[in-house]
Amino acid sequence: MTNLRRSAALVLAAIALVGLNACDDDPTGATSDDEVAILSVSPAGGTTNVDAATPVAVEFDHPMADGMEAYCALHQGGLDGTEVPGHWEWSENNHRLTFTPDQPFEHAHEFTLHVGGGMQDEQGHQMNFEQYGHGMGGNWVEEHMFGPGGGMMGDHNHMGDGWRHQNGMYGMTFSFTTAP
Repeated sequence: MTNLRRSAALVLAAIALVGLNACDDDPTGATSDDEVAILSVSPAGGTTNVDAATPVAVEFDHPMADGMEAYCALHQGGLDGTEVPGHWEWSENNHRLTFTPDQPFEHAHEFTLHVGGGMQDEQGHQMNFEQYGHGMGGNWVEEHMFGPGGGMMGDHNHMGDGWRHQNGMYGMTFSFTTAP
């Protein structure tokens, strides 16, 4: 009987340890009830040799509010580059936002995904980029990064309410480079 108790205690300890490790930095579930986190970005920031036919996707831990796709942009080159023509589409549950370009991406080019810091979920909760954003290759967007256009990209102002995070930054960027 003692061996059975010892085995049961070891199993329970292992389950508890796995549970604690899962809470550390594993973007697989909701961060909290009152903040929204990005669980994944595909392609991740800093990725190279990306297939030119790859769609761009962002997954959130909460269902996002309708219209939040207006606060995501994909630029050719850096943040001050032109926006890539295409369309954004939400998954059925509003957790995953996918961008499909009108034309396949150009080969051997850099692209920059800009996710607005003021985006909100269906309940009006704000973004929490701090939890996982940097781990996915994300970088905070500061005003000076917009170049001579100062946040005006064609008809779009990337410094308005849906772009600005509560910390004063203008969301995060995730850059990738397509294969030659």
